Amino acid sequence: MAGRKPVPKEVRDLTGNKASHPPANPKGLKIKRPIGGPPSWMNKMQKEIWREGVASAPRNLLRKLDTSVYQAWVFACYSHRRAIERFEQEGGDPVVMTVNGGTKQNPLLSIIRSEAAAMQRLASEMGFTPTARMKVAADGDDETPANPFDQFADSGQSGNKKPTKH
Repeated sequence: MAGRKPVPKEVRDLTGNKASHPPANPKGLKIKRPIGGPPSWMNKMQKEIWREGVASAPRNLLRKLDTSVYQAWVFACYSHRRAIERFEQEGGDPVVMTVNGGTKQNPLLSIIRSEAAAMQRLASEMGFTPTARMKVAADGDDETPANPFDQFADSGQSGNKKPTKH
């Protein structure tokens, strides 16, 4: 498909139209069915990744409908971690010997790279990357720190006043 990827209505509602139109729902998206906990079939490490990701995600962003995409992200993170662990256990050598006595790239490296690419792609879809987070301002996001110079903006104590003559 040519052109930009379509943006879901919920994301458009949160971010607004870039043509100076305010967000359609400025108070944020009302989540009726949050994503919930990890499925019972996941192993301990996958459940840990699930909980860590939900806790770190922008508040009120993940819903029950997002479960399959989120599960794919969790599995990619899990596979990535396991491949790295195995790579380190086997000595961390990027080159391995073949049966014929030659050398080739360690197959674990391609698994690590492909799972990292899947994680990045899925994270971007769900608003987990820094760029994606800039586009989504869900209700309850971390507030930006106060500007220390804001106190001077309203009080009229700005250093740009012209001196008065006596």
